[in-house]
Amino acid sequence: MFGEITRLTRCGLCQRVPSVASALAPEESISHSVNRSSRVAFSKEIVDSILEDDDFNNDGYLTYLEYTMARRREDLIAESEEKDKAL
Repeated sequence: MFGEITRLTRCGLCQRVPSVASALAPEESISHSVNRSSRVAFSKEIVDSILEDDDFNNDGYLTYLEYTMARRREDLIAESEEKDKAL
């Protein structure tokens, strides 16, 4: 598991996590196909953002090491912000 590389393609992630896209995309009273295309576009933006921020060697893959480094970075930023608020 730790040595595996996960290929995060735009459409691949959209297919794997439709619940994330539907939970985060704004609900509108428009047709299903338009709503689906907006969710797909929203999901593409999320994937692009993740790869831009977390794919440190820019190979289009997110390794477990890159994932853990990115999460640790986020934890350190959150801890720093909490300390700043306490002062």
